[in-house]
Amino acid sequence: MRTKVYFTRPVGMSGPIKIGCTTNIENRLSSLSTWSPFPLELILTIPGDTRLEGTIHDRFARDHLHREWFSPSDGLLTFIRRVISGEDVDTVLSCIPNKPGAFRKSRRRHYPPWSIGRRERASYRSKLFWAARRLGTEDAYAIFPNGVRDIVSLYGRDVPPISDAERARLEEILSNPSAHFIMHQHRKIKAEGAAA
Repeated sequence: MRTKVYFTRPVGMSGPIKIGCTTNIENRLSSLSTWSPFPLELILTIPGDTRLEGTIHDRFARDHLHREWFSPSDGLLTFIRRVISGEDVDTVLSCIPNKPGAFRKSRRRHYPPWSIGRRERASYRSKLFWAARRLGTEDAYAIFPNGVRDIVSLYGRDVPPISDAERARLEEILSNPSAHFIMHQHRKIKAEGAAA
């Protein structure tokens, strides 16, 4: 199957317009319709891959709304009309000012960096999780020992660094997980309850 770049929008409306890429237009339109509050119609499909899709996204970055949805600007509607009338896609694109990377940049989120305390707690949380996984079978799950969940909590804006006493407690648990974790056979308990 050949990949195509498609343009779709709600039926009877000028926009918003989704510009996407797929190898199966029917399935993609059906999938999009499931989540759309309005019935969708296909406006245009053109042969092309994700590179062409990215180029079109970048050229219309100033019309970007959310994800792959764009405002029906005069420029975008003119582009669609010209391609539908038979003009070459590359020729029409060459008439639109190039803003390389603008779409990608507009979607980038800027998260504040993690504090040392948050990074350290996340690291220990991951180590504890995998220690518990190594202990259990597929029929068991582990409960953290008392107070440990609070030590590795990531909630709150400014998570303080782990204290020496907390670090010693975590290292003690990690050195011998089987002595500290409480194992529950939850699936067996449910199965036995259902059989009774």
